[in-house]
Amino acid sequence: MSSSEHIAVDGSASNVHAPAVVAPTDREKFEFDREIRLREINLKEAEATRLSEESKRSRWTNPFVVAIIGAAVVGSSPTIRVSVSFLQTLGLIP
Repeated sequence: MSSSEHIAVDGSASNVHAPAVVAPTDREKFEFDREIRLREINLKEAEATRLSEESKRSRWTNPFVVAIIGAAVVGSSPTIRVSVSFLQTLGLIP
């Protein structure tokens, strides 16, 4: 019997090798750690981008800003109406 043959429970010989457990090398550990760190960096960059876009959007949807814009629109409508009426009185607008 050669060294690569194994005796099965039933007594027959087989050439089946048990899978060898291979310990990861330092290089493999380094590559794995590097990959994990790169993923973390990409996630942090994506989160920073999302937060930046959200803060830009929230500036204009801030209730105070919306109230100021609304007040400006409401306040300017009588002025526009008076101006149009005045121009019609002068005959500049038919």
